[in-house]
Amino acid sequence: MATARAALLTQLVEGDVVYHGFAGHFFLKDIAHVLKVRVLTALPARIAKVAERDRVSRAEAGSSPSVSPSQTSSSGL
Repeated sequence: MATARAALLTQLVEGDVVYHGFAGHFFLKDIAHVLKVRVLTALPARIAKVAERDRVSRAEAGSSPSVSPSQTSSSGL
């Protein structure tokens, strides 16, 4: 993880960066000039996507940790 953080921070210093992925909020938490955005989609759409991706029924996909209902509310910016 240290190598990934070092590479990301190097890119931030050198120019404009759009980071998409997990753990960005950990890597960038101490950098004040970073705009952090969280985009969520409705639970039924997420369940459908997981079902398609994993080739399982919607019922099985709905019980997946990838579509946790606790992640459906927005906490603001």
